[in-house]
Amino acid sequence: MRPTVNLCLYNHSRRSVLDQVWFAEEVFAQHGYELICTQTLRPDCINLLIEHFVEEDVGTLQAFCQRFGKQIGIVMTEHIELGAAGFSFNGAPLRDSQYIDNKEQRLFSLLSLADQVFAFFTFGEMPELQSWGDVLPCQSLYRLPYPSIRKINHRATRREHDVVFTGAPTPYRESVLKQVSRRHRLVQGNSESTEAERADLYASAKVALNIPQAKGWQWVSPMRVLYGLRVGTPTVHLGRHDATLFTKLVLEPIELDQAVQEHEAVFQRQLGSYEDFVHSHYNHRFPDGVFDVWGELEQLR
Repeated sequence: MRPTVNLCLYNHSRRSVLDQVWFAEEVFAQHGYELICTQTLRPDCINLLIEHFVEEDVGTLQAFCQRFGKQIGIVMTEHIELGAAGFSFNGAPLRDSQYIDNKEQRLFSLLSLADQVFAFFTFGEMPELQSWGDVLPCQSLYRLPYPSIRKINHRATRREHDVVFTGAPTPYRESVLKQVSRRHRLVQGNSESTEAERADLYASAKVALNIPQAKGWQWVSPMRVLYGLRVGTPTVHLGRHDATLFTKLVLEPIELDQAVQEHEAVFQRQLGSYEDFVHSHYNHRFPDGVFDVWGELEQLR
């Protein structure tokens, strides 16, 4: 009998990590594991937590692990690398407060938990974490595969807008959206929208936008693209394209004007390309042996 996995949101609100929760629920269910999602650590489960710790969290997590003889798994979501100039966090130095203002504290707290971590994980290919083996050479990093989209939630409504964007506002995003609004009917939401509000916004537009936080941002956001596929709206990325297989195989290079005109065909191509990718040898293999051994070590049956 396989162990139950608890995605412990801990200091995240569920609203802020809805895409990550969906990914976890789908990938574990599609590989035969029961996953629950709670705000608390569970001694009767394998515990996965999404990275975003501050110093006060370290003692709490360490005490839980010591009391119950447990370890935790940490899902990495930020682009952390160690190079000749030291650590970078999302491509910027740790002391750069743009977009995220507590980078040093988050990294210090994360590394302080190294002894309590069974393994690190990513949802899909991102973040790359190319130097993570140099940072913590005794810790393993596993990439959970992209899950199949088992049901498309086509929301029946008239697409009265050309484009939609939901996400945290930044100066760069606002400048891009200002330009987009000159040519297209734009509707915006924010990161605090409820799941229903976000779905309604997506359903009202022909195309969704993925816009990086800053002009020099180096990566596409697969989670945003996957959300569009889940609700029947294709995504166009306005920014640099990274070298991931997701970007190469799923996100076709297409101009926004053309995507708006051909949105239904673009959606079908994106969905078909994504499902082909999921079922190909390019997608990562689910590390079932890791969770089964982990469950045995913690005597979870």
